[in-house]
Amino acid sequence: MNEDIDIILSRYFSGEVTKKELHTLDDWLSKSDENEKIFHQMTLLYQYTGQTDTPPAIDAEKALAQFKNHIHKTQKKRFSVFFRTSNIWKVAAAIALLAIATASLYYFTQPAENIHLVAVETQKEYTLFENADVTLFPGAEIVYTEKTNHHVQLKGKAAFNIQSKESKKMVVQAGDTYIEDIGTVFCVDATTPEESITVEVTEGEIWFYTDHNSGVYLHANESALYDSQIKQFRIVKKFVEELPELIFHNTPFNEAIEIIKTRYNVDIVVSSTALNEILLNTSFDNNESVEYVLEIITATFSAHWSKNNNTYTITL
Repeated sequence: MNEDIDIILSRYFSGEVTKKELHTLDDWLSKSDENEKIFHQMTLLYQYTGQTDTPPAIDAEKALAQFKNHIHKTQKKRFSVFFRTSNIWKVAAAIALLAIATASLYYFTQPAENIHLVAVETQKEYTLFENADVTLFPGAEIVYTEKTNHHVQLKGKAAFNIQSKESKKMVVQAGDTYIEDIGTVFCVDATTPEESITVEVTEGEIWFYTDHNSGVYLHANESALYDSQIKQFRIVKKFVEELPELIFHNTPFNEAIEIIKTRYNVDIVVSSTALNEILLNTSFDNNESVEYVLEIITATFSAHWSKNNNTYTITL
């Protein structure tokens, strides 16, 4: 690493990094997998600094003193050379086994290494557990280990896409809440978990709950908010995808009619081909009704529209 990145990293972990430095850090991370690996290792080092127990030390001097004392005692006894030598090697082997056992115990009782995913200033995409894609929005991070049984911890905002309903269910922990997927696509916003956490579901179903509240089940096109202050859930809204603004710029009349038919899923009949020569230059908000759109268009050219069952007819 160069000195500039060293300085930026130190400022990042101390919480003093500037927006410009974040941009530089993000560019550096995107240049290679090795840079991301270095960042991951430094994150773990910072996370565990001052938090892990000191590994049990092996007192080599004490063990050696005990070993020499045993030799001294055995030499005073009138045993055969072979027997004395055998005892010496037994003690040495016991000390070695004790050292190995102590080191092994420390190794196997240590927690599994965390996997740390982060988006600094631009959004990042990752794959989790080979069956889930996640998009982290700027400032978001996810921490998990391979031993957590598909359990991840989220800070910030992220969108999840679980690719297989047959796979093991994933649980996202955000603040005090848990989001358990049931084969789904959903977005979690835990940018300010101390205030509220929001979940929006676009496909499938999720269970949104805490340790002390059974929470709510959400289906496609549903959203819910957890108020961290009062520790209660509430359905926010049933959302639908908003249609874009309807804009015509020098659009032939017949092409505009086809666009309107597709937009509103209706049947429109134009009685005169003369209208096809007209070019439309107008726009409509995304919430305007088909009747309003036809009213404005026909009035512009002194035409008329009528409706019979589900068919609209335009005449001069």
